[in-house]
Amino acid sequence: MGTWLSYGVSYLFIAIVWANHHHLLRHAKESTASLMWYNFAHLFSVSLLPLATAWMAVSELAPQPVAFYATVFFLVNLTYLLLIRELIDPMPENEVSPEVRRIMRLRAVTTLCLFGLAAILALNYPIVGLGSVAVAWQSISSPRREADKGRPESDVVAWSQYRIYSDTKKAAGRSQVAGVGGRLPNNRFACCP
Repeated sequence: MGTWLSYGVSYLFIAIVWANHHHLLRHAKESTASLMWYNFAHLFSVSLLPLATAWMAVSELAPQPVAFYATVFFLVNLTYLLLIRELIDPMPENEVSPEVRRIMRLRAVTTLCLFGLAAILALNYPIVGLGSVAVAWQSISSPRREADKGRPESDVVAWSQYRIYSDTKKAAGRSQVAGVGGRLPNNRFACCP
């Protein structure tokens, strides 16, 4: 039962990370070398989650696996913070206000600290460490739309526009939708609508 529960929690976390990542990358105007490296680091840290989950499940919540599990969450959040720095910080203030930037950073740094604390606590008190992961995890359980405040409505619904654009192209008999890296309406990339 513990293995299935661990798997379910990990799957849910990966889904939330993907949703937050997908939402954040909508703000990419171009692909830069640093954006790609931060993205690779983020992907790598997320790829460690199944390993940490499996180790924690078979060890029956031993201290080291729980600490490693919390450390993986720490790394995922750290790399997400780097993506925020790369994508949101260069944007003009009329697109993302200083208040919204502050909220995004505060939320990311707070959860980063909670995951770090959870990793340290787990070494002596694995259940408390795991509980701290759950508390930190709660704060990132849904993608925030802070960066959308003040943006035109057309940008806020970029995904639905992509779907409409895709369906329109198909209906017109043109089955090709913009390929990876191709441009979509409102200057969006096909890989991250």
